[in-house]
Amino acid sequence: MKKAQRILSLASALALAALLTGCGAKTPQDVYADAVKKQSELKDMHTISDIDMDVSAMGISMPVTTTMDTLVKNSGQSDMQMQMDMSMEMMGMTLDMGSYYADGWMYMDVLGTKAKSEMPLEDAMGQQMQLDLSGLDAESLQELTMEDGEDGAKVLHFTVDGQLLTDSLSQITGELGQDISSAELGVCDITLTVGKDGYFRQMDCTMPITIETADTPMDMEMTMSTQFVDPGQPVEITPPVDLDSYTESAGATA
Repeated sequence: MKKAQRILSLASALALAALLTGCGAKTPQDVYADAVKKQSELKDMHTISDIDMDVSAMGISMPVTTTMDTLVKNSGQSDMQMQMDMSMEMMGMTLDMGSYYADGWMYMDVLGTKAKSEMPLEDAMGQQMQLDLSGLDAESLQELTMEDGEDGAKVLHFTVDGQLLTDSLSQITGELGQDISSAELGVCDITLTVGKDGYFRQMDCTMPITIETADTPMDMEMTMSTQFVDPGQPVEITPPVDLDSYTESAGATA
């Protein structure tokens, strides 16, 4: 009788263990690692990013708001194409800029002034203004939690030491006219929505940045929200019809 009870207790314990593990349900760490890997394998991407930077020094605050719509086809390959449309608002002024990359050339249209310059593929890939998580494994994340989102999505929330994102953030802010290569980066607070298909759907991050200058420190609060449009689907890019009218210059940056 006692032997039968022990067997029954063991069977109950195994059943409970299977229930608690969700019959193979993924942990937040698993969901994050799988999504980052899957995202890094994409060759075609369409992202829309809204970036707000509130720069303050000596009691004066200056907000800078930027919207960037980016299309990339065959990322990292010799036939890569990229198209970006950017709109920046600062001090009551709006700057609209468009760029197109193909065959080793970057074409820029800034307020109607059109220029082109040769650009290596690696440099062109660095023009994409989005936070790159591919170098961060799950062990680098702090306070990682996960909850269910809409349509089977998983919503991850975590924090990251900003210093671990220096290269990616320096590229983003550098394109917006702020050099943070020697800045003190605070804790980056990130909310990442992963779709049922395992791809990124949206990423929101906020981080304080302190830039030391010769006169006085400059504080900056950066908030960035990126939507990933139809991830996993092919992207089609239509080149500007007037590429022949672009004037060759020594260099161009987006």
